[in-house]
Amino acid sequence: MEDSAIKSITELISPNLKNSGKTLVYFASGSLIKDQPFSDLNYENIFFIDNEYMESSFNGQNIFRLKLDCIEAVHIFKKLGITIDCFVALNEGLFEGGGNYPLNSDSFLGYCYPILSDKLIHIGCKDYYDGYKMHHLRKHYLDIPFKKKKIITSEHLNYILPSLFSNLVNPIVTLLEGKKSSKHSFNAGRLKISVKHSSIWSDTEVLDALFIKYDNNYQKEKLESLENKVFAIKDYEHRMSPYTDDKAIKYDGGYDIDGILDLIKANKFERIGFVPNLWNYDELFSNLEHSASLSEVIFYHLNKGDFSELYAYGKV
Repeated sequence: MEDSAIKSITELISPNLKNSGKTLVYFASGSLIKDQPFSDLNYENIFFIDNEYMESSFNGQNIFRLKLDCIEAVHIFKKLGITIDCFVALNEGLFEGGGNYPLNSDSFLGYCYPILSDKLIHIGCKDYYDGYKMHHLRKHYLDIPFKKKKIITSEHLNYILPSLFSNLVNPIVTLLEGKKSSKHSFNAGRLKISVKHSSIWSDTEVLDALFIKYDNNYQKEKLESLENKVFAIKDYEHRMSPYTDDKAIKYDGGYDIDGILDLIKANKFERIGFVPNLWNYDELFSNLEHSASLSEVIFYHLNKGDFSELYAYGKV
């Protein structure tokens, strides 16, 4: 998206935003959704996000309709300091057209994580991610760093009826409470190595470079057009898309170890971050230690079982 378009939508949101209220965001809402009965929900700001809108608008009360890709919307929310109290992602169009990447994936949830509320309502559908290519999405559904996660029903005070948004079968309303960030550190030669159970996007201010993975080329191009300091790493885990057959390659390119070393040398990076990948850690540490400018390497993971090998380093 061009800077002028981001500026235009930011100028639409900013004067109409109720900064003291709670915010609900319906990602991939579709363009036909009606204001009612949403205006009566206990949310001061309600955002419907979809590329299919003819234009962005505000209804004069509490509902914004934004003609945006979901990544673009989150980018703007970060700029405006908007916190998401209710995250809705139900029917994303992955199978019937329109959806470019899964919204409950590690990639997108990780990007959203810094602006998710410490007490978050999530409305989604685990069963939507059907088929063997979506196994990781089902297995690690909402496997993100919160202390408490509880599926809630209509008896709960914070419950919102999923059918307000979609008639998708078997929706799940989850209450997540207490964002957390644990850290384990050790030395590998002269380098400080840290492992954090958190999103790499939470540390953009302290990292010189973020080495991440994407769901596909569309997501890669979108994020890299909006965010600086971001580099794709070669995906050693798999080359197949987590969803549809017509998007068989996850993403092209990506830096291997040699490419990363070249980037560090050219830019004199001091502190870099990685997301999970099938690294040979001893080889990686040995190579990175020769980067004169580098002082710390931080590995970030959302799923609680990742990096078990790295957590074992430095422990007796």
